[in-house]
Amino acid sequence: MWERVQAIARDLDVEVEQLAEIALRFCLSHPTASVVIPGMRSTRNVERNVRAAAAGALEASQLAALRRHRWIVDS
Repeated sequence: MWERVQAIARDLDVEVEQLAEIALRFCLSHPTASVVIPGMRSTRNVERNVRAAAAGALEASQLAALRRHRWIVDS
């Protein structure tokens, strides 16, 4: 699992610590999503979540990079 996290960060050219922000922005990238409701345990979390939301949707190139990492589960 750690290798997968590192690969995603590498493909997006971000630090692993930025992946929570990327996850929020990924949710906001869907055309029908206008808000996400993340957990917040500290003022720092709130501030970071607000910055992520203000940054808006991910770029098309970032979404394409993430698409390569999707998990397909057979039911």
